[in-house]
Amino acid sequence: MEREFQEVFPGVQVESGLAELLQSVVVQRVSLSRKKDLLRVYLQSRQWIHKRYIYQLEDLLKQQLFANVPMQVKIIERFQLSAQYTPENLLEVYRSSIQMELKRHSVFLFNLFYTAKISFPEPDTMKLELVDSVIAREKEEELVRILEKIFCERCGLDLKICPELVDRGEESRAMKNSERKVEEEVKNVLAHTKIGKRLMQGEEMQEEGAEEERAAKEQEKKPASEGKAASGKSADRSGQKVSRGNGKREFHGNKRSSGGFRGRGFDDGKNRRSFNPDVIYGRDFDEESVEIARIGEEVGDVVIRGKVQSVDKREIRNERTIFMFTVTDFTDTIGVKIFLKNEEVPELAAAVKPGAFVKLKGRSTVDSFDRELTIMSVMGIKKSSDFRVGRRDTSPVKRVELHCHTKMSDMDGVTDAAKLVRRAYEWGHPAIAITDHGVVQAFPEANHAMEDIDGAYRKKYQEEHPEVTKEELKKISAPFKVIYGMEAYLVDDLKDIVVNSRGQKLDSSYVVFDIETTGFSPVVDKIIEIGAVRVEEGQIVDRFSTFVNPKTPIPFRIETLTHI
Repeated sequence: MEREFQEVFPGVQVESGLAELLQSVVVQRVSLSRKKDLLRVYLQSRQWIHKRYIYQLEDLLKQQLFANVPMQVKIIERFQLSAQYTPENLLEVYRSSIQMELKRHSVFLFNLFYTAKISFPEPDTMKLELVDSVIAREKEEELVRILEKIFCERCGLDLKICPELVDRGEESRAMKNSERKVEEEVKNVLAHTKIGKRLMQGEEMQEEGAEEERAAKEQEKKPASEGKAASGKSADRSGQKVSRGNGKREFHGNKRSSGGFRGRGFDDGKNRRSFNPDVIYGRDFDEESVEIARIGEEVGDVVIRGKVQSVDKREIRNERTIFMFTVTDFTDTIGVKIFLKNEEVPELAAAVKPGAFVKLKGRSTVDSFDRELTIMSVMGIKKSSDFRVGRRDTSPVKRVELHCHTKMSDMDGVTDAAKLVRRAYEWGHPAIAITDHGVVQAFPEANHAMEDIDGAYRKKYQEEHPEVTKEELKKISAPFKVIYGMEAYLVDDLKDIVVNSRGQKLDSSYVVFDIETTGFSPVVDKIIEIGAVRVEEGQIVDRFSTFVNPKTPIPFRIETLTHI
């Protein structure tokens, strides 16, 4: 259940600027590692928040709540951005935050991103040009993964990143020469240490293996009459026997095997189905599930069961899709990621959807970038029953709640009227009273809920009493009623309504207009809306209203103020 930040951490004192940002933040959940040395706080915000504020908040939680405890605090943020944000204009305002985050994670990745040339040939495609180097070739995939995690998972945008290694002339050659110099210095240091000598010997063995592989390839290029061996078999570079017959290559070692069943969606491309009809994905399994809260930082196979909370999918390169969903067993919540071929997505999406109960087996892992606990390499998913035990009212004498506020009571209620009515009926209460502050907007919703309850009651009654007539059935209703009320306000009718009058007449003609802007500066800020009405003899005779595109994202403070 989402809660306000100050409600979850009431004792934490924050500065005014940070407190203002936290007004748009809710805490989705808080998770403690099994070793009780890492606290994960999952936040969701209606605006993007610079990473320096996230780091500042982590430090505040650590200092004020765990000053004398060996505890790390990690905040995992998610943003619900408005449609005005595209990957391109988000990068303009969020770039410095990304750079700060990458610099703390890895200097190599920071330098790659800082020197990269970024363009957007299409609204949902980022072209990432990296200076060709040893580091770029080694870190390219990790940088793309992190950027996808930031833009797609954190910010909820649809983005494909296309990396490209480019040679930038003298700059690139100087960088390569510098890298070669560093490599030579490293080899020189290793050559004078025992560990280094062993490493160097290992490299020499790899080089010998590479020479053997090249020789084998040269041998394959020779005419068949020259390359045949007496036994028709040769050894590959891994020492496994390779038999060549009928033009096919078969591996008999333990590195490649076609006998094991890995389930659907794995790299071997075998979309076999289990004989168990409850299996949604992959293979069947019989292990007992563990509580999500008991899953630790160690990488290993786990079996969990729970309710699917949210589902998301994102198409990536090479006609593949990341299928992501969160599962809760009401002790904790964990995210699951599956890499699928595009044609496999519809079938899995039809079975794994919010509200469904599943049991799955996969490998738990901790992301090195944001320390988020995730299940990947999913081996199988099965249908599961609802294992929750609902709350009950076991009192023999049921009470009636005569003072119930719904979410229509501003700042004083958070629950839908229909949910309150249904819950009171399920618990056997004879009635419930809706008494919101000065409003009656919850009445229609409560009435519709009551109609549904009466309809279900009549249907059940007709099944139990088939002899009842339609006229008699119309008179039957559930033994429950909604009491409609309100907490009203009194107005002092002795006070004047108009103050500071200058003798104006209300029936004169005049125009009332209003403008909304991106800020309070007449120099740099821009108009985003113009509205006006013309009034004659006390009646509005004409209206005008139009939005104005400021060609820039609207600041969150203005968005909150104007709801634009």
